[in-house]
Amino acid sequence: MTIEIGKIRNVGVVGHGGVGKTSLVEALLFTAGAMTRLGKVDDGSTTTDFDPDEIKRKISINTAVAYCDWKGHRITLVDTPGYGDFIADARAALRVVEAAIVVVDAVAGVQVQTEKVWKFATEYALPRAVVVNRLDRERADFSRTLESLARRLKGRLVALQIPLGEESSFRGYVDLVRIKAVTYANGKASEGEVPGDLSDRVKEYRERLVEAAAETDDELLSKYLEEGSLGEPEMLRALRAGIAGGKLVPVLCASAARNLGSAALLDLVVDSLPSPADRGEVAGTDLKAKQPGTRSPEPKAPVAALVFKTLSDPHIGKLSLFRVYSGTLRADATLVNASRSVRERMGHVSWLMGKTQKNVEALGPGEIGVAQKLKETLTGDTLCDEAQPFELPRITFPEASISFAIQPKTRKRKYNVDVNLLPPRIPYKETVKGRAEGQGKYKKQTGGRGQYGDVWLRVEPLPRGGGFEFVDDIFGGAVPRNYIPSVEKGVRDCMKKGILAGYPIVDLRVILYDGTYHEVDSSDMAFQIAASLGLQKVFLDAHPILLEPIMNVEVTAPSEVAGDIIGDLNSRRGRIVGMEPAGETAAVRATVPMAEMLTYESSLRSMTGGRGAYSMEFSHYEEVPAFLAEKVTKEAKTEKEKAEKH
Repeated sequence: MTIEIGKIRNVGVVGHGGVGKTSLVEALLFTAGAMTRLGKVDDGSTTTDFDPDEIKRKISINTAVAYCDWKGHRITLVDTPGYGDFIADARAALRVVEAAIVVVDAVAGVQVQTEKVWKFATEYALPRAVVVNRLDRERADFSRTLESLARRLKGRLVALQIPLGEESSFRGYVDLVRIKAVTYANGKASEGEVPGDLSDRVKEYRERLVEAAAETDDELLSKYLEEGSLGEPEMLRALRAGIAGGKLVPVLCASAARNLGSAALLDLVVDSLPSPADRGEVAGTDLKAKQPGTRSPEPKAPVAALVFKTLSDPHIGKLSLFRVYSGTLRADATLVNASRSVRERMGHVSWLMGKTQKNVEALGPGEIGVAQKLKETLTGDTLCDEAQPFELPRITFPEASISFAIQPKTRKRKYNVDVNLLPPRIPYKETVKGRAEGQGKYKKQTGGRGQYGDVWLRVEPLPRGGGFEFVDDIFGGAVPRNYIPSVEKGVRDCMKKGILAGYPIVDLRVILYDGTYHEVDSSDMAFQIAASLGLQKVFLDAHPILLEPIMNVEVTAPSEVAGDIIGDLNSRRGRIVGMEPAGETAAVRATVPMAEMLTYESSLRSMTGGRGAYSMEFSHYEEVPAFLAEKVTKEAKTEKEKAEKH
């Protein structure tokens, strides 16, 4: 059975690491009756943290999916990791949902990854709600967290609730729409009047809420300005429309561990967040017509589904998590992977409840499910109707923050492969600073026909980024015309392999200005070898240097550690380009050699207590300082000798 699209809510649960996203998902599942007991991260019993590594470390490493039914609606919750190392998963998850729940810690407020996931949600134009979680913790402060949200996140944030009680005495919330106090005792909620000591605070927050609702609609605004208030039904309508359209971001109170606030959040998801039908058509490429096209979220439309996560299960094998955008995807159907032009047989398709799969006959538009053992399909691929091929835009992932070469220690077949992590090779380049000229001669006589090639080459530098230029300056046929392409090929082949330290040669002009040949013994091969020998000789006489990639780096971190960040970047041969304060954080921009950034992630984490983040992209090449160039050259020679021995 497929679910009616208007009754579906797909929600990504995102936020910084350790703010209680998985506990919140657990509380929502338990409140909606999808679970009979409330699992806990600490004892490894939650639905969405089921991987042994997640249970051991008490953090989410992979995206996980679970669902519940609430007031006749199907809510699919996509629980995402919040630690910087796994943030790409959060981006992929937000691509396939209609809304986001952003979870924030009531003590720490907005943190680095909160800002990142907020940007992802903005990029995908997702309506969102903010849950201020862990209000029962020591030093939890709702007002301060609200200020931090308003200061650091773009959007019209408005409180729908304010907490009753602080820290360990947090016991519920005031609903600012209905002006009722909701108190929890032994997991049960009861409604009552607002305590007298809170009336001024409630009045102030309620006023802000009415104003925000009125601002979503011009007619309402004029009515509000004239009458000074709004009736509850019209205010509710305005709030729901404002939240669904992303004009307003509601802020709610919660303690997921004590299951406070989950019923109100489920109500908000059903009442105010959009369904896949509200999103309407999805854009992509019609591969038959070879032009942009769309698919509508209709059960009878051609199938189009996007794979947003690939997992490996020790018992089942490969699992592909996907979202259906149009059509009805049936079990055992044969579809086409539009991204790789291969056919895939679906086999079983299932709903997901953490690691548990519930097989279904079909999944309709808007549904999220999983397929087993797809042979060729990878994350970001589109599965579609064979008769009407269609490709959805691929998921774009953030740049990797650290990279290593991986080498297996032993030949194990499937799981638990021990690996050596080797620092990646820096893509150095070689070039010259001076000019030189000389001869390259290849002469070989072995019974019968010999080999003979003789060239005179001149090398000189080109400006940075100038590439390679070959100049034929031969007069009077010293090297016959038919051998000149062979000379150029010999030069190019030698440049690819490098001369100084085995790195490609760039920004070089090579001029062929003289040579001799032999009527019988000259050949293409002989001139190629002669050119290669000649270049090796003259290159070393022309003041050869190494070039290294320089990266544009931007670091975002708490303002109080900006000085340490700058000092550290300077120690990495970095040049600071600028610094911009942004409230409690600062953005430091610098250009730094790539070789100095390989271990930056771990250093940044220790300097900032995990609150820093950085991005980096290639800028240009620059000369490596002589003392370092010598070290790199020496290492390259040792490596080459080792390889030759083996």
